[in-house]
Amino acid sequence: MKPADGVSYTGRQLLTVAEAAERLSLGYSTLRRYIDDGRLPAVRIPTGENRDTIRITVPDLEDFVRGHRTAGVAEGDEEAARKAREILSRTH
Repeated sequence: MKPADGVSYTGRQLLTVAEAAERLSLGYSTLRRYIDDGRLPAVRIPTGENRDTIRITVPDLEDFVRGHRTAGVAEGDEEAARKAREILSRTH
């Protein structure tokens, strides 16, 4: 997958919400909810209009997936852990 329009934030690749949702096989609205409730950190870039552009750093996305993988293993949910490993492999 291509970088988000070549945008970088302190040298880190940034993804749009749609790109991150695609990598995680999640819906756009689901990922926005995770951002809005603080589960997934995001960078808000002022556009000068009424709303900001939202981007997610690849390291933040990887940490988010790792957190879910760890939770799955802690709860004995091997299927959740397997899926998290698969998703994490797609972020590289």
